[in-house]
Amino acid sequence: RKQQPRKQRCRRARNACKGTKTWLSNMVLSYGKVGVATYAGVWLSTISAFFMALQTDTLAAGDALQATRRAANAVDSDMLRSLATSADDALRAVPSSAGNLAVAFVLTKLCKPLRIVATAALTPRMARAWNAVRLRS
Repeated sequence: RKQQPRKQRCRRARNACKGTKTWLSNMVLSYGKVGVATYAGVWLSTISAFFMALQTDTLAAGDALQATRRAANAVDSDMLRSLATSADDALRAVPSSAGNLAVAFVLTKLCKPLRIVATAALTPRMARAWNAVRLRS
């Protein structure tokens, strides 16, 4: 199958994105697998960094949950409040590494706006790098 010129593909993707509602849909339409892989990589990096910080006591789980509750109250988010409560219960009920994973998950959810910005900044670069590698093969 003959591939369309890049400008046509980008224009078609941009036009298709106008009717979609979520940024993830736009990214999938524009960048395909590279966009999804970049988002997954940013998510995994974020949760891993928080988990390692909690495991090594660089970040105290209680302080992190308290900050999450303050953020939830500041933005009046019931979802963040319930996540913080669930993580707090998990922290008390299960071994420390599982509780730390729950807290890391809550902190990762809290950082979603930053992850979206990071993904939006990284995805075009990752797509260029991916295309350059594919052309060499």
